[in-house]
Amino acid sequence: MLQLAGGVENNRKILDTYTSIADRDTTNIEWLLKAGVFIDNYIADYSVALSYYQKALSSALEQYGEKNPDMALSYNNIGTVYDSQGDYDKALEYFQKAPNIWLEVGEEHPYVMGVKNAIEFIKK
Repeated sequence: MLQLAGGVENNRKILDTYTSIADRDTTNIEWLLKAGVFIDNYIADYSVALSYYQKALSSALEQYGEKNPDMALSYNNIGTVYDSQGDYDKALEYFQKAPNIWLEVGEEHPYVMGVKNAIEFIKK
């Protein structure tokens, strides 16, 4: 994640960098996710963040198939956006997909426990 001292002006520079790279190569899942995460966390424009996460999900599916870590991360991030928007049913739908993929591909990803905790919290 890029960080610059400053504030709104520097956030705009970072946003422009991430989106510029992601928009030029929509097959680059890493940059699509970075753009989405930055927009989600620092700009809080959830609909735009969601569009980058969905592009990443689509690209990961096309390039690697359903069972790969990029799919899991995309599902997790989409769930996070829906959670932030208060759409807990949609969040749960996406959150439940992520840990299963990470477990199936044998990756001990740090998000697995977090997603499992989020699912339990939403179910309550």
